[in-house]
Amino acid sequence: MDTQTKIINTSISLFAQKGYEGTSLADIAKLVGVKKPSLYNHFSSKDDILLSALEKVFKGYNEQFFQLITDKNSSLKATLYQIIIENAKMCWEDQDLTLFYKRMLLFPPEPLTGRINEMNIRFESEFDEMMAGLFKDSMNKDEIPTSDIQPYLHSFNCLLDGIFTRSNVVESFDKFEQIVEGSWQVYWNGISNEVK
Repeated sequence: MDTQTKIINTSISLFAQKGYEGTSLADIAKLVGVKKPSLYNHFSSKDDILLSALEKVFKGYNEQFFQLITDKNSSLKATLYQIIIENAKMCWEDQDLTLFYKRMLLFPPEPLTGRINEMNIRFESEFDEMMAGLFKDSMNKDEIPTSDIQPYLHSFNCLLDGIFTRSNVVESFDKFEQIVEGSWQVYWNGISNEVK
């Protein structure tokens, strides 16, 4: 792993655990195994490190689901379920990443709030555009009722957000799995009008 990547990965963990204000460049340098001035060979400031780390997280999230969303051989139900499961797995297995993401979206450092919000809007728009195409194709295949796409998008994003939030507050993976599976079933039954 190159030094720049190591700096970003280390900073994600530190920002998650200690917050932006509680993390110093010296903390990052120490864990990376370099002297503090060496950080400036890769980043101009702590702000630059944070924004680069967040960019990596947002980009990685969208790229993770791009292949699933654009797979034309998979049904809508299978695709949405796989997104839910991959999202839940990421939230449960990478607590630092989840906490970092949560801190930056809910409690961004004040001087960077505008830039973080802009970044979030940009990546959410990319994700929504991919999802809108998926829902539109599925309507054309009669997998779901033809309707305004926005409620499909909003409800799916709320499901992802709920899973993301619950991953930090449940006491066991078994309980988390039950929450994910139950939420998924209710969601899918609602959008597909399936009758069991």
